[in-house]
Amino acid sequence: MNLSKQIIHKQVEEISAIYYSNINDIGKKLSYGYTILAASSLLDISLEESYDTMTDGKNDLKIDALHFTEPSEGQFNISLFQTKYSQNFDKDGGFKENDIIGIISTLRNLFGNISQFDMQINLETKLNEIHSYLSTGNMPTVTIYLVNNGKRWEENGEKQIESFLSETPMNKELFEFVYINHDDILSFSKKEQNVNCMLNFNGKFIDEELNFKRALIGTVPVKNIADIMEQHHSSILKQNVREFLGNKGINQNIKNTLEDQDSRKNFYFLNNGITIVCSNVGYAPSTTQSSTIIKLTNAQIINGGQTSKTIQNVLNDESNKDEDFSQTSVLVRIYKVDEQNHEDDELIDKITLATNSQNAVKLADLRANDEIQKKIEFGLSKYNINYIRKRDFKRAKKGDVRKEIIAQVILAAILQKPNEAKYKKALHFGILYNEIFDEKNITIPLLILLSKLFVMLETKRKTIDSDTLKKYPFISYATDYILMIIYSNIKDQDIEKMILDIDGIFNKEYIPALNILKEKLEELNIDINDSLSLISTLKSDKLNGEN
Repeated sequence: MNLSKQIIHKQVEEISAIYYSNINDIGKKLSYGYTILAASSLLDISLEESYDTMTDGKNDLKIDALHFTEPSEGQFNISLFQTKYSQNFDKDGGFKENDIIGIISTLRNLFGNISQFDMQINLETKLNEIHSYLSTGNMPTVTIYLVNNGKRWEENGEKQIESFLSETPMNKELFEFVYINHDDILSFSKKEQNVNCMLNFNGKFIDEELNFKRALIGTVPVKNIADIMEQHHSSILKQNVREFLGNKGINQNIKNTLEDQDSRKNFYFLNNGITIVCSNVGYAPSTTQSSTIIKLTNAQIINGGQTSKTIQNVLNDESNKDEDFSQTSVLVRIYKVDEQNHEDDELIDKITLATNSQNAVKLADLRANDEIQKKIEFGLSKYNINYIRKRDFKRAKKGDVRKEIIAQVILAAILQKPNEAKYKKALHFGILYNEIFDEKNITIPLLILLSKLFVMLETKRKTIDSDTLKKYPFISYATDYILMIIYSNIKDQDIEKMILDIDGIFNKEYIPALNILKEKLEELNIDINDSLSLISTLKSDKLNGEN
């Protein structure tokens, strides 16, 4: 019996028990849990966020989960999941040709008129938001994850994929099919492994002691980088704050440079290079001036993940197997730091932030050790609430509060900017951070009240009955706006008493808040049944408060 299947199954059982305790169909329940685990692992998001990607069910158009990022520099990522989960661990069935045909049929209609389809409400909501990005000129990259706990698709399925991708040049640019199984998901859960590796510095290099820290800078063959990436995959990128965005934008330029015989010789000069931190570094004196083997302990790429991943993809592409990359090198900076030293730990964060500042980053990770985050953690702990200020691999429990939610509710309710709370999340821990986490605006009881109301609103959004949704179709998109309105109506009341009577407050304020938002939209002559017009308005500041 496959050991990794058993390990993953235990995790799937736990997740499905948390999120789908009301479902009696064991097969369906486990499949849902497996999709949540897969999306969480692959997208590096919390289980709670992964649960919100779920679109599986009746009229899901073969999409079991859907996730998309906010646009950055005119581009955004879409991740689609199609999942098959077998309780028979001795069975290794793969995706059938008809499974592939079904998801391809969905892709053909993904950017067309979706109103012609009767679809699951969460899927419709997400597709409408995606279309709102498309309508403003943003270009998507679509990754289709085919996930099971068996084998890959067979030859006929591969032919269907190749035929679809070859239909137009744009298809190859837009879509990528990725197979994932239990072994892959288990490997993602091993990101905490230490990475020890060897780098080959060509020619002379710099080795400096600065403020009791060590820095090495040298030239490394791209083949060396490709080999390290093949061996360690995501393990060497666990501290890297950027996601690999596929062959678009800057990554496409990297790819083009590597694949051009003339340009690749100048790759060293055309690329910003790779930054690595490690706990120890050493090398033996070289007998020649041509190369030196550098040994790294606990190595992590904190900048240049995009470059490293693109190098790996290009050099391991079958079509490039006869290409000569022996004269192609990249600049590598190595910083030896003590990860057990608090000051060095903060230095790693600062280096990561500084070297990634020109691109969209997961800045929330870099703010985890800020003093205000520690104060919020301490304050919430007095109320027996666990504040997740730093990501780890523990399962979040019911009642835990993520710092991303705290940022969102402060911006929506206290600062009365629900559009920025919902549609500018990438900025919450960037340029909006100091405005959001201004101590004079927040108290611990207020954060508890707002986070509880937010969770209740999100639960309502996900479980709303069809009649209420027909009357208030904006519910699918307007949690942050409804929270702002409710808070505006209750902010002068005793916060501690409201926390104790949170259900009563919610039931009293929910429908009136919906009516207020509906009236505001009508005053702006917005057709609330026109999803694109509605979303466009919600993205603007027209419905913000006066703060």
